[in-house]
Amino acid sequence: MDDQHKIIFELINNLSEEENVYAQSETLTSALTEMTEYFWEHLKNEESHLKKYHYPDIDEHIAEHTKFKITIMSLNLAHMKHGNSVLNELIDFLKSWWSNHILTFDMRYHLYFLNKG
Repeated sequence: MDDQHKIIFELINNLSEEENVYAQSETLTSALTEMTEYFWEHLKNEESHLKKYHYPDIDEHIAEHTKFKITIMSLNLAHMKHGNSVLNELIDFLKSWWSNHILTFDMRYHLYFLNKG
């Protein structure tokens, strides 16, 4: 999972550093699609892992994933409608959410699995 987390931050940083990103650009559309697909795949893998090992707080963890998915879809739609004015909000949300999620929710299951042996 740690390697996937590194890739997630690389994707976000690449988007925030891209100079040719503007509303409705092919570059932005491609980047958002790639990121969203990767996020979904990562979250699916994580949930599968938690189910496999009967993680006790799985419902709360999946609820966080669901909130994230809803927010991302909303921000992607807002970006399509309002253009680059939403892009910074989207990037800020992604950085904040992933940092918080990894350091809070993912660390909980990591500690759980460490204690379980």
